[in-house]
Amino acid sequence: MRAMGGESLIARFRFGSPRRVEPDSASVARGRGGDVPTVARLVAAGLYLAFTLQAGIACLRDSVTIDEFVHLPVGLFMLRHGAFDADPINPPLSRMLPALPLLLQRERVETPPAVPHWTMGHFFMVQNAERYQELFVQARCVVILMTVALAALVQLWTRQLYGWRASIAALAVFAFSPSLLAHGHLVTADAPGALGFVAVLYATWWLLEHLSVGRAALVGILLGLTILLKLSGAILILVITALVVFSALRAAGTGAAAAFRAAALLAVVVIVAIAVMNLGYGFQGTGRRLSEISLAPGGIGSRIAASAPWIRLPLPAALVRGFDLAGAGEKPSPGEYFFAGERSSKGWWYYHLAAYGLKTPLGFLALVVVALAARSARFVHGPRDYCVYAGIAAVFLANSFLNPLNFGVRHVLAADPLLAIVVSPVIAGAISRAWRAPRRMALARAAAVVLAVGWSAASCLAISPRYLEYFNEIAGGPSRGHEWLVDSNLDWGQDLIRLREYLDRRGLDTVHLAYFGRAHPGVYGVRFSPLEPGVTEGVGVISASFLMGRPYWAWMRPDRPVWIDSGAFDWLARLQPIDRVGSMFVFDLGSSRPRQDAQRGGG
Repeated sequence: MRAMGGESLIARFRFGSPRRVEPDSASVARGRGGDVPTVARLVAAGLYLAFTLQAGIACLRDSVTIDEFVHLPVGLFMLRHGAFDADPINPPLSRMLPALPLLLQRERVETPPAVPHWTMGHFFMVQNAERYQELFVQARCVVILMTVALAALVQLWTRQLYGWRASIAALAVFAFSPSLLAHGHLVTADAPGALGFVAVLYATWWLLEHLSVGRAALVGILLGLTILLKLSGAILILVITALVVFSALRAAGTGAAAAFRAAALLAVVVIVAIAVMNLGYGFQGTGRRLSEISLAPGGIGSRIAASAPWIRLPLPAALVRGFDLAGAGEKPSPGEYFFAGERSSKGWWYYHLAAYGLKTPLGFLALVVVALAARSARFVHGPRDYCVYAGIAAVFLANSFLNPLNFGVRHVLAADPLLAIVVSPVIAGAISRAWRAPRRMALARAAAVVLAVGWSAASCLAISPRYLEYFNEIAGGPSRGHEWLVDSNLDWGQDLIRLREYLDRRGLDTVHLAYFGRAHPGVYGVRFSPLEPGVTEGVGVISASFLMGRPYWAWMRPDRPVWIDSGAFDWLARLQPIDRVGSMFVFDLGSSRPRQDAQRGGG
């Protein structure tokens, strides 16, 4: 932007009084770059390698999770047939991209058309039982690459905000985030959605540096792609609107000129985003009357269509259905949501905040508190970093008040890379000050931030490669995490490989099993019979979600799963587990000892 009154708008947007910053940080923040030492480049390369290796090992060790079971076959079906109606509540791009490595393997990965999406997943599993894990590993590699791209974006943005030292600090925090490692290697919409979310915020920040039509168009392109990755990206429309209006008013003052400029830029963003979304769906059903689209009964869309059937939206029909289904939501089963020992069909508005607090390393949370306090007290100043903070607020507020699904911390996954940016100047500043002037207080601060980062990394490595099981010390660690949260926070069907290895070590040919997942255990070589009350004797294995009362489907019959009601396995409450295999508990069903918590087993 142009300078006004001898002072650049970048400086005017800083919070607090001016303060001397590192020469390289200041130059980078103003777009002039800065020399990065070779050692720093090597450290960055090592951190990228560390994340990739950790995610790669988890990719090989985790069996197919519940959402992956359907995401990959549906993505392949979309690539093959160009049809997007199979499961509209999830947009196509985050499914199609991981399916690309499978596209040419026609003889082994054909998916049948005209079947429901969960049935499609079942067909895919049956037809490819011998290579099932291998095919998902290929697809997971694409997600790992997308998560590494997210790490690169975090490093780039941090460097432009705070300098290269802070960018290395942000990368170090990112590389040992249990949540990013847990979901950054799975074929779901969570990590790709986080990539899109951060990319849109970065492009918006770039737009605010110089309001222009070209930059607004770039924001629109990325916004459209983000919504194609995950529908929750639509909340960014509100964030972009607020930031652009604020910036335009500050740049041009109040009045018609500022309002017109803001409206024009927002129009460019929205028009381009709509074009990208239509292109992503091949313009299928674009502009169709609402009355002609199959909408959720009783939802907002159905009510609007009933009162004004002539309304047409400039969006693909499948995308309209997806937004409608997301807004209406399916009525949850009794006890479907679980938190801190309680079951509910309504959930808790603070669920995602609490889940984040329980599943994030305490060292990292301590750095976040310090960074936020420093920001509020105006001890840390960064050029226009309010785009980062606006994104964090949007993530938590949207999920607290607009997302009724209390299934997992993965819904706020985008907060992790943004908070890595937030804490980076605190880490880099403390270390830099101690290096330049090694006084007692400076050394103490540097030691504290190094301890916090090291604590976070160590707690992450301690659970490797079972990152979905991670819980911090407040929750009692991984051994007690099931008492707080289940489902995709802990138990998503990822432990069939570990169960098979456990049975081999114990010399057990078969086991009584209640498995929380969609993939058939037999695909992974697990021979089992149903775990049933009053009937089963011997060794029984049950997933944590079922043990804590979560209702879901289970393979209680050899040919198809059966719905399990909430609390169906409460009869196990009087027994003490004798072992643990990842997210599964092992019981000696002849025991009548009081139940206690078993330490986990398996690798």
